[in-house]
Amino acid sequence: MTPPLEPRVIFEDAHLLVLSKPAGLLSQGGESPGENLVDWLRSHLGRPYVGLIHRLDRNTSGIMVVGKRTKAARRLPSPRKPPSNQFDLKAVAAIRRFEHVATQ
Repeated sequence: MTPPLEPRVIFEDAHLLVLSKPAGLLSQGGESPGENLVDWLRSHLGRPYVGLIHRLDRNTSGIMVVGKRTKAARRLPSPRKPPSNQFDLKAVAAIRRFEHVATQ
């Protein structure tokens, strides 16, 4: 039996969570059986709402940004738009800090 796939939390505050999703973990549950990021987040946050802003394919690892509440999720930018306010910049700064540390 393979060990469970666990995302790694990179940054977390009252509004958002930035994490590294491992390859092999589904972003969202559905017809495919198995562990998924949304269920892990619900357990980690201790509540049913998870503001998943974007998804990554099962076999793709990468950085994901999650709003902890509906208001935070609505304020987060689409991955296709540049940051437009202080809240967006905070998420981008957390990702860039991780990228800098990961390359050293």
